[in-house]
Amino acid sequence: MSLDVDHVRKTLALAPAGQAGVAVGNYEGHRRAMLHWFEQQEGRWDANGVILGSLAVFGWMPTILEGRTPSSKVMTTERAELIANSLNAREVEGVPFDFVNNSSVGTSKFLHFWRPSEFPIWDINVSAALYQDDRRRQKACTYQMYRRAMIDIARHDDPAVQASQLLVNEQKLFRLGQRVLPAIRARKKAEREERKTRSKT
Repeated sequence: MSLDVDHVRKTLALAPAGQAGVAVGNYEGHRRAMLHWFEQQEGRWDANGVILGSLAVFGWMPTILEGRTPSSKVMTTERAELIANSLNAREVEGVPFDFVNNSSVGTSKFLHFWRPSEFPIWDINVSAALYQDDRRRQKACTYQMYRRAMIDIARHDDPAVQASQLLVNEQKLFRLGQRVLPAIRARKKAEREERKTRSKT
């Protein structure tokens, strides 16, 4: 399935109405602190900064840095230096999309804090809202389709306005995913149980 602008718009229309913010602890306060730290790194990225930024975004995730990463993708100082050089040159095309713990979710969060008006966050809830299943999609091409569609929908001449609209839309998809994911998983569990029962008869 292609994540074009029409599909993302239709999915956004299904999102629950109500407050735009995600009510999880001090979400907005923590988000602002992270944005501030990332802004301070502008033009000064080094290996330590990339590693610290990766650890910071992983604080929002259930695994720790390097926990399940193939040895070829571990965040070494050399790898972090290459990524830092790309960030300082503002050349994200050279940045591997799984550099934060071999994870598109972690990498999307890192890039979001680096450039909030250009990189929406991608996670299992957003994926569930858009695809109506619980598969973990880690491919860069999936994220790039999502990113292009979200930017097209939020596009504005003022980066701050665009960043704000991206956040609102991303949180709508997050809340919709939280709402549909339990039903998707319950349905899959019931299907598995039914297959087990049939195989025993």
